[in-house]
Amino acid sequence: MRSAPARRKAPDRNMLRPLGLAVAGMVGFITLQYWLLSSPHGKAARLEPKRHGFTGSAGTTPRVVRWIGLALVCLAVLITAGILVYRDSRIRQQVELATGGRIERAVPVMLANGCGGCHTIPGVPGAQGLVGPRLDGTLSQRLYIAGVVPNTSENMIRFLRSAREMVPHTAMPSTGISEQEARDIAAYLYALR
Repeated sequence: MRSAPARRKAPDRNMLRPLGLAVAGMVGFITLQYWLLSSPHGKAARLEPKRHGFTGSAGTTPRVVRWIGLALVCLAVLITAGILVYRDSRIRQQVELATGGRIERAVPVMLANGCGGCHTIPGVPGAQGLVGPRLDGTLSQRLYIAGVVPNTSENMIRFLRSAREMVPHTAMPSTGISEQEARDIAAYLYALR
């Protein structure tokens, strides 16, 4: 009996943002270079190289060398953007595997349960609370949850569902969210960098 083919995951728009910014920056940079080379201010750069070197009569670099430099800068920008996108996607995959949650489902759950009333959470609209700790990129580096419980993904999921059963004197209420919702929130929080 054949198993169903695996569905392809749609690309996440947040992961494509650095690549889009890099491409937009390169287009702007190329446009500026073209304008400089074709304007009256850039005419000295179009002079032929002297026989003994790569400089024009006004001490400027010839056009070919400038375009090669431009191409190298654009290549460096694209490589950097590619590395950042790859790193982010890799972190997301590892966190989703470790927690069993889906990052994209976490923000609506956090909004519906009022997490932002007590916590400051990057990426969650209106989450500027000051009662609880900031839930930012340092969460994955902390040793303990609520200062008592070891910081593991399973402990985080249990703490998100029933905080007062784990740490009776915590200010965090027992939310009563489902296990899958807690897994989604844990995945989101651990993926923050």
